[in-house]
Amino acid sequence: MQFQTDSSRYYDDSERSKDCGQFYPLEDAFEVCPAGWRLPTESEVKELVKLNKKGKIDLIDTLKVDMCGRMDYGKSAKQGDQNTYWIQVELEGTYATHWHFFPDEIKMHHHNVDRKRFPVRCVREVD
Repeated sequence: MQFQTDSSRYYDDSERSKDCGQFYPLEDAFEVCPAGWRLPTESEVKELVKLNKKGKIDLIDTLKVDMCGRMDYGKSAKQGDQNTYWIQVELEGTYATHWHFFPDEIKMHHHNVDRKRFPVRCVREVD
């Protein structure tokens, strides 16, 4: 996603960074999806992860996930090794659930997200 907020950042000035899109703090992630779109819910992501584990879908290929990494404390991290996306969750202090994509594993994770920025993948209802 390329929508810029006061707090969003590219991880650097490279073309690859622009391909990966903006990285958002959680507070911004809830506001950046276009009208009619939203962040996926935890239950939606769990179902996708389950289907991926059973071999029914290949999420990395289907969603065209690039291993863009994440931003921790204002610095890029894990480029080429993973991608992490925000989901629609309640923030519990500075802790939140999000989903990680690794080349050989996709999983949900819950930890302190203070001063972290991840990209978003917006979804919409289809009739």
